[in-house]
Amino acid sequence: MIQKIILSVFASILLLAFVSASVTIDNVNLGNVVPGSVNSFSFTVQNTENSNVSVTLESTSGVSFTTSNVAVNASSNRTIPSNTFTVASNATSGSKSVTVKYVKNISGVLSDSSFNINMVVTPVSSQSFCSAGQAGSNLSIKNVDISSSGDDDNEWKFLDVITVEVEVENTNDDEDIEDVIVELGLFDSDGSDFTDELEFINDDEEEIELGDIGDGDEETVTFEFTVPADFDAGSYRLMVKAFSDDLGEQNECDATANDLSDGSNTYESVSVEEEDDEGKFIGFDSVELSSEELTCGDTGLLSLTAYNIGDDDQDRVRITLSNSVLRIEEVYEIRNDFDQGDDEDISFDFAIPANARDGNYVLNVNAEYDYKNGAYREELEDLFEAATIKVIGCESTVPQAERIANIIANYDSAKAGEEFVVEATVRNLLTEEATFLIDVDDYSSWAELVDVSDRTLTLAAGESGVVEVTLKANSDSQAEESFTITALSDGESETETVAVDVDSGSSISLGSGSLPWIIGAINLILIILIIVIAVKLSRR
Repeated sequence: MIQKIILSVFASILLLAFVSASVTIDNVNLGNVVPGSVNSFSFTVQNTENSNVSVTLESTSGVSFTTSNVAVNASSNRTIPSNTFTVASNATSGSKSVTVKYVKNISGVLSDSSFNINMVVTPVSSQSFCSAGQAGSNLSIKNVDISSSGDDDNEWKFLDVITVEVEVENTNDDEDIEDVIVELGLFDSDGSDFTDELEFINDDEEEIELGDIGDGDEETVTFEFTVPADFDAGSYRLMVKAFSDDLGEQNECDATANDLSDGSNTYESVSVEEEDDEGKFIGFDSVELSSEELTCGDTGLLSLTAYNIGDDDQDRVRITLSNSVLRIEEVYEIRNDFDQGDDEDISFDFAIPANARDGNYVLNVNAEYDYKNGAYREELEDLFEAATIKVIGCESTVPQAERIANIIANYDSAKAGEEFVVEATVRNLLTEEATFLIDVDDYSSWAELVDVSDRTLTLAAGESGVVEVTLKANSDSQAEESFTITALSDGESETETVAVDVDSGSSISLGSGSLPWIIGAINLILIILIIVIAVKLSRR
């Protein structure tokens, strides 16, 4: 009896040993991974049993199984695909291994075993943007230039327009490199890719097909995109790569540039931040205009989207579309809560006055917010220039009898990057006293308005008043710039365009009605010349 028991136990031990060795799952090797990344993997179940078996997988932290119960036929292997493994965002660098348990069911006998998911955790700063790492020696990224429409090229605010220029060189002096592609990527510190969330303006988006580059030649591509208002604030790494689709990315790819800020020359550090300047809390985008050309009496439609890009929620916001010369002022009020990241589509109908003059007019949008006790306490620092319309087919001039004022403007000199003062003399042409509202416009593309000495002038009939307009020309301003000065009174207006030569010399814009002064000056010069000649003749 004892012998039978011993033989039975011994047979069971042999059976268990045989069972545990008859079904295995090989370890999974992911290679290099980035903290926070999601990686796909597959595994193979090997069944050397003479009967069918089933394997039940036990999920562990970060491991996701598409199929948790696997049936494998006798004496066969089965590969299970489409599984994922998430690397912890706080994973430290180095070789890692995650153990995954599974339960085998062989002929009703259950036993436990395990396999490992092996990987090498590598920070994104140490990885190449090239899929197989740096490869080949013929393509070289010579320069990466990043610029922002905001105040800082590396600190992006919502709705900033970012431009990235990438210069690529074929360093091979003997052969062309065909089918060159330049790609841009934006990653957070964990390696998660946010490129698809950018709003690209260039047609090719994050991949631009550069085409062939001749031997020894250089080519430049330009990426342009807007930072969406709902983009996640935080720190990011901007990367670029150039590779040959003809040779294959694994054979010819460069993802480094000397002017990238990190130590390995692989990325530029940028940050996306909420707007903390109270004068810029509301932003606008997606502007659409029904027609860019209108005539007197026409009605136009302007649509746009307003965003709260600031770091405060707003109870109410008032949006105004305006052009003082055309006497356009349309108001839209957001009465519900307009919290951080919220947006609202807005449409304005506006009419062109029947007596408008032909010309180009800027439609400005302003926002008022910080609503407390029935009043708005903040507004935008600078008006948003939503669109420019061209008014055509109207009377180009207004008869002298209908004019309300005469404007003469002059200045001494204007230099790029410096302030200069324009002195505007406004004369009341009406037959009675009038108050004139002074407006300065059409300067924002080349200058900043620093000050207007008087926004209102009350003048008796025929009386003149002086307004000093202080502007600061942009450092990149070009010659032959201009802006407008408008005097408005009782629904009527008079506008003078002031021409400015930023680069050199003084420029004078002579207002209408200045011809008699010019003729008088010429006559005075002629009289002086006649007197000089007469004196010389008398001495003979």
